Formats: sequence, C-alpha cells, structure tokens
Amino acid sequence: DVEVTNDKEDSRSLHITIHKPVTNIYVKTSPPILNAKFTFDDHIRCMTAKQNLIKGRQRAREIKLLKIV
Repeated sequence: DVEVTNDKEDSRSLHITIHKPVTNIYVKTSPPILNAKFTFDDHIRCMTAKQNLIKGRQRAREIKLLKIV
C-alpha cells in the first residue's frame, strides 16, 4: 500500500511510504519498503503528483477487486 502525506513545514514536499503487502491476516502493519521525501519546484507540481499517486492507488485497488469478482 502507498501512503502520501504533505510536509507541514514545506508545501513543495511530499512524504511517500510504500508498505509491503501483508501476508499474515493477524499482522496489521508491515515494514515500509520505501520511505522517501520528494521536493518539487513548486506546490502546484507537488499537488499534481499527489493527485496522480492517489488516482493510481485507486485504479490498482479497482483492478484487484475486478480480479476477485
């Protein structure tokens, strides 16, 4: 799963955390595969990147659900 959060101090930065998929149903969280901070030229590019990541995450979830059905 992917977590995208804004940096509270810098409007041009995004914190992105990618977690390994959980294989055990009793484990709620898994260690992150990637934990990174991206800094863009301006806040508009930052928000565009955040929106694209959120849309991609939603598309990936929809594809997984379609495979189940």
